[in-house]
Amino acid sequence: MMGLSKPLHPLISLINMDEVKASQSERDITFVLNFYGISLKRNVQGKLKYGQGYYDFDEGVLAMTEPYQILSVGRDENYKVSGWWIVFHPDFILNYSLAKEIKSYGFFSYSVNEALHLSDREETQLEAYFNSDLIRDNGIPSLQYFAERLNVSANYLTDMMRVLTGSTTQQHIHRKMIDMAKLKLTTTNLSVGEVAYHLGFEHPQSFNKFFKSKTNLTPVAFRSLFKN
Repeated sequence: MMGLSKPLHPLISLINMDEVKASQSERDITFVLNFYGISLKRNVQGKLKYGQGYYDFDEGVLAMTEPYQILSVGRDENYKVSGWWIVFHPDFILNYSLAKEIKSYGFFSYSVNEALHLSDREETQLEAYFNSDLIRDNGIPSLQYFAERLNVSANYLTDMMRVLTGSTTQQHIHRKMIDMAKLKLTTTNLSVGEVAYHLGFEHPQSFNKFFKSKTNLTPVAFRSLFKN
């Protein structure tokens, strides 16, 4: 889409934005990226929509984005941007304390624009399920569980998530589960069975099957990638 060559590393890349080519599409392009991005930019001509609002790319120098957020690039024949853009997959930082802390850095998030039209209290409810013993005691939360607590229908919640992020609510739940599993596998000494228990799986075999279906690796194989 940007006319760039294949990166040299599967989890991190440094992009010269002078080499990014403008899209020839006759309509705005909407997409979701699965990595963090930090750009040092200048001489920007064009608009980028992040969440529900337009990112202020005309002013400032630094711009930061987080994985699985929806972005839209407006069609502009005069599109131009210079600078550097470093992008990295969440797995790249799993061996570091940053993996646990990065979610606390609000400058990656577009929550200030209420991308999903949720209040701070409602967003806290969603995060609380995963950060408490609820997931251990009750297992993977259902779509209906969150819909009821947000006082919307399950269909409405799914449609809203799909339109604004390109993914269904269930896909977001599963992605969160995998992120938590990866973190526990790489930053703790818990056995795979204990990780499965903490994530609400009754049987380790079910966890193994779930993890492999999402990552193409078993939990043991994934953990081995991060051993020194």
